[in-house]
Amino acid sequence: MTDKDKIEEALRNAPNGVEPRADLADDAAALAQKLYADKPKKTKKKWKLATVFSCLAACVFVAVFVPVYYRLQPQKPVIRYYTDVDLTTEEVANADSIVFENSLNVKYFHDAQKTYISRITETSELAIIEQNYFYFDSENYDFVELGICLTNDVYERYNMFQDCSNQMTVNGIDVQYTIKEQPNDYTIKAVCQVESYRYYWQITALQGEERIEYYINYLFGNE
Repeated sequence: MTDKDKIEEALRNAPNGVEPRADLADDAAALAQKLYADKPKKTKKKWKLATVFSCLAACVFVAVFVPVYYRLQPQKPVIRYYTDVDLTTEEVANADSIVFENSLNVKYFHDAQKTYISRITETSELAIIEQNYFYFDSENYDFVELGICLTNDVYERYNMFQDCSNQMTVNGIDVQYTIKEQPNDYTIKAVCQVESYRYYWQITALQGEERIEYYINYLFGNE
């Protein structure tokens, strides 16, 4: 029995002949409630404050350090997709001035019959160099279309090279290719990556794999 209960019982069991006021028990109960009621513990308040500060600290950590963490992580390159409509193409006299003015470390035909450049219309960014090259001798008659992609993007015009499932290595350069044999010649499609540039080849020739090897060696200085 609590002290509060004892006070209330004592008042209600007063000695015979003593008539307490009718509301005395209620007053006593109110006094006991005031004196003995459970008071909030300071530790509970402190615990609540500690919880609040912990939450604030966590929020500050998330707001400040998490973005920093993600900025420090290696970022994947953004790969864009361009259709032919997104590009502006023009013929130029040769590729020499384009390569020099843009500090490009690409390999190309210096004696190509035709050279074209394509820019991303929206930004004027130089995207592709394309060349037409003819070669013939007593054994060969070749027509070569070379496309050099200067950005790490995907271009609609080169979707046809996705079926290049054959592989070969020419002096350390990995080449994916496909060959279609026809009655009088071969149609060759090939693609290779050298440094940060992708080279797309379309070759019509009197031979097959031999011409891939020839042009890889020729362009990259091994022929």
